[in-house]
Amino acid sequence: MTSRTARFIFAAPILASALAAQPPKSEEAVAFLKEAVAYYKAHGRAEALREFTLPSGKFRRLGGELYITVYDQTGKCLAHGQEPAKVGLDALHSKDPDGKLIIQERITLARVHGKGWQEVKYRNPKSGVAEPKAMYYELHEGLVFATGIYKKG
Repeated sequence: MTSRTARFIFAAPILASALAAQPPKSEEAVAFLKEAVAYYKAHGRAEALREFTLPSGKFRRLGGELYITVYDQTGKCLAHGQEPAKVGLDALHSKDPDGKLIIQERITLARVHGKGWQEVKYRNPKSGVAEPKAMYYELHEGLVFATGIYKKG
């Protein structure tokens, strides 16, 4: 084995680890949400909402930074991959740290546009502090599905 090969063999896990730690990109968030909607269609409402909320489920990734939320149009939380205790609660009047009614706004945006991006602030599970976040949402069967990415810098 050459020293160059040895350097690659030892550097590869470090590079892979660094790449895995990268925050998700917008196209990854869109694909992730579409995967969730497809799962909902294939497995039904009850199974999908349960899976979206499981702390160890397939719809919670990157240490909890990427997860799915689902709200009905009254603002009731039906699934929340980061904070399962929110399921069943009325979140229509929930505000971000800047006072924005985030769920109310998301429902309105979904009714008007069907899908798109919403700017909010939310607690990042990695840092523990509220950070700017872009939420991608889609309206499906009257429910608002969403996931988001924290905006760095």
